[in-house]
Amino acid sequence: MVGVSYFITFALFIYMSINRNQIEALRDGYIQKIGSGDYKVLNSKKLPILEQALLEFGKDFNDAIVDNLEKAGAIGRGKLAEPAMPTITKFGTKYVLNLGYPTGSEQIEYFDYINKGVKGVKSGEPADTPYSFKSIYPNRKMAANIFSWLNTARKKASADNVATSPTEKKRQGLKQTLTGAKNKRSLAYAISVNIKKRGIAQTKYFDNAVAQVFNKEFTDAVAYAVISDAAVRIVANITKETKGNK
Repeated sequence: MVGVSYFITFALFIYMSINRNQIEALRDGYIQKIGSGDYKVLNSKKLPILEQALLEFGKDFNDAIVDNLEKAGAIGRGKLAEPAMPTITKFGTKYVLNLGYPTGSEQIEYFDYINKGVKGVKSGEPADTPYSFKSIYPNRKMAANIFSWLNTARKKASADNVATSPTEKKRQGLKQTLTGAKNKRSLAYAISVNIKKRGIAQTKYFDNAVAQVFNKEFTDAVAYAVISDAAVRIVANITKETKGNK
C-alpha cells in the first residue's frame, strides 16, 4: 500500500515529475545490474523505483508551494516557502510520503491562515474559511510582526523599482508607502487594524499544490513504479536461479 501524508495532521498547472519512460529507464538499469551478477535487490524489502518516484513527486510538491505563493503575491511568505524535504517512512508493506511543514515548526502555526484565509471583523470575508478575527484591535505581537514584515518586504523590493510579479508589485507598493511614512510603527499598527477589519484573503497555495501534484498522473506513475519493481525482482530471481543451476 502506498500512502501520502502531510506533516500538518485547485489547480493551475499539472506537475509531472517522473514519467513512464523515466521509470522504465530505472527498471532497465536495475535489470542491467542483475545481468552483471548484482542481486542486492533480492536482499532488501524496499521498492527502489517506487521510492524514487515518490521522492520526485515530493520535490514537485515543494516547487508547487513556492510557485503558488509567488503567484498569490504572498510577500510575507517567509518560511512558508521553505517546506521540509520529502521523506519516506515504511511500515511493513506501506509507504508513507511525508510532506509539508514538520510538527512543531514555526510554519505549522500559521500556514493555514494564509492558505484558507481569515475572516475580517467588518468585511466578513472570506466567507468560506474556518478562521476569523474576533476584534479589530491588534495586540503588540501582531503589530510587531507587521512592522518586521514591512521592513523585510522593503528590503526585498528590487532596487530598479520594476514589478516583475504580483509579489514584487506589492513589495514596490509597500516600499513607496514606507518611504513616505513619518512613523513606521504607527503605520504598522494601522495596517494591523485594517487587516483585522478586512481579513486575510485565501491563497489556497497549499491546497492547490496538493491537487496539482497528487492527481491521476501521480497514481498512474506510482502503479507503474510498483509493477516495475516487481518485474525487477522477478528477473533477479529467475536469473539467479538459472545461473545457479548451471
